[in-house]
Amino acid sequence: MDCADVEKALLDGRKPAGPELHAHLAGCDSCRFLCEDGGPVARALAGSAPPDRTDLAALEQRLADDVAADRGIVGALRALPRPARFGLVAVLIGLEVLFFYGLMRRGDMDVYPAARMAAILAAYGLLALAAAWVAFRPLHLPPSPAWVPRALVAIGLFLPVAIALLPEVPTTAFKPGYSVAVLAFKCFSHGGALAAAVIFAARALDRAGHGGAIPAALAAIAGGAAGVLALQLECPINHSIHLLTGHATVPAGMLLIYSLGRKL
Repeated sequence: MDCADVEKALLDGRKPAGPELHAHLAGCDSCRFLCEDGGPVARALAGSAPPDRTDLAALEQRLADDVAADRGIVGALRALPRPARFGLVAVLIGLEVLFFYGLMRRGDMDVYPAARMAAILAAYGLLALAAAWVAFRPLHLPPSPAWVPRALVAIGLFLPVAIALLPEVPTTAFKPGYSVAVLAFKCFSHGGALAAAVIFAARALDRAGHGGAIPAALAAIAGGAAGVLALQLECPINHSIHLLTGHATVPAGMLLIYSLGRKL
């Protein structure tokens, strides 16, 4: 009697016996377990569905198709190392900042507290760069700890709110004839346009394409932070209501709009 005979007997619902069985069990721990109390386990395993097998040929073909699809300028840019792709997004954010500082600079820049301005700009800039860096994490590395992207998204949403609730610097008042809604829409439009450029650049440079919710959320936060950074240089209205409705809504709006767009 051998292992196959023992297994067949157990699967048929019979319990093997006899001197040949005892001789076999003396040198086979697996069969000894099956004959003692593993019969139900053997029958259950025999009746279970076979495990799914990965079609390696199909997987290889899909990978080849994905690589072949990355052609032209976008493919060449996606092939760049992580620091280079991150640098391109950083340059784009820098150009947006220079444009607003050089051509659309707020009128109260000379009287606005310099330390407060520097701290706000640094906070938004570091947030945008950190979100972009994590979004470009190479595919061959393990994913970042779950708390890292969650923390960046949370900071991206709540940092503009916290800045809006700081004590007001009364350098500029609402102009007569303008409503809060009109001014908020104006700033949201400007910030949203700049944010969209950063989002599209970050997604175009992502080696995973448009897959993955985490890189998409981080791209939206990076774009939103870049948008409110530029608004801080452009908009002279420091009232909390305006900052909450026209500035703090940019990161939240970008995250919501892009998330909804990915699901459509």
